[in-house]
Amino acid sequence: MKLINIYIITFYLLFINKLVGFEKNNDWQLNVGDTVEGEFKSSSKMFFPLDEGKWTLVLKEKDTTYFSISVEELTFVQINDRTPTKVFSIGRVTNLGKYLNEISSIITNEVFNYKNGYCAKKQHINFLNYYKKGIVHNCMVANYIDVQRELFPSDFDEDRIYSASLRQWVRENNIKLPDIYLNYTGSFHAMNVRDAWYVIQFIQTPESFANYKPKFTTRDTSEFHPDNINNFPNANKIMKDWIKKSSSIHRDFEKFQTVRKHHKLNLGEFKRAPSKNIKQQNDIVNSLVKLDALYKAGALTREEYIKAKKKLLDQ
Repeated sequence: MKLINIYIITFYLLFINKLVGFEKNNDWQLNVGDTVEGEFKSSSKMFFPLDEGKWTLVLKEKDTTYFSISVEELTFVQINDRTPTKVFSIGRVTNLGKYLNEISSIITNEVFNYKNGYCAKKQHINFLNYYKKGIVHNCMVANYIDVQRELFPSDFDEDRIYSASLRQWVRENNIKLPDIYLNYTGSFHAMNVRDAWYVIQFIQTPESFANYKPKFTTRDTSEFHPDNINNFPNANKIMKDWIKKSSSIHRDFEKFQTVRKHHKLNLGEFKRAPSKNIKQQNDIVNSLVKLDALYKAGALTREEYIKAKKKLLDQ
């Protein structure tokens, strides 16, 4: 799903210049068709955990504006029987420092405007939580997506251009899209943390998340719509479970972003699983130390190391 409106940014920044190089040794340099497993590496200190399994990069977009502000987006999928059951997208706008005053209002509008904003309060949003002060924001949304409405808007809809590359990928690869996805979106920007704005999105079919096939297939008729959901106990429970998962994803996003304590969202009502006892914790720590030593000694590949580490942490 398109996350960052590249053309709005470039409109305000006049015009597009030639592409420039990007930092080495990170997953932003992957090519379409490459895979990641276990985590997404944004830099040497920024790792975002991913659901188990291989994630294939299917869309990659980058632009660099005249002012050297870089706009990038990657979309990864897990596919079963031609259907993308899980989709992970990450987008960032970097090198903002010199032009902070010029673009801070654009970022805020892109996130919070009522029509297209990720974090605007709307009737079909099941859960919204955000921190906003000045040019700093941290927000998360958990809801559902009407796929046809998102990807195939009216010819007169200005958003049509932003889903064009995704529609092309669907067409060229004979992809079978579901009608409804469960959706999480997170967005964070604070210049005192880093010179960048990051947006992530994770979507999953109700079938793969809860073995549930939606009864209704449009945004406003869906049993997941807040106005309808109390009439459908199964859908109600699934959405509550999805909000819990989304809250867990957002906590990982906050760690990934090294969000300051006073900028973090209050998600206490959606607590993680109870902590392990002391003996279990010590055993896991010792195992992680040994695993790290094996990895540094070259006895394990990165993929093997990530998989073994995730297995230990999930015990």
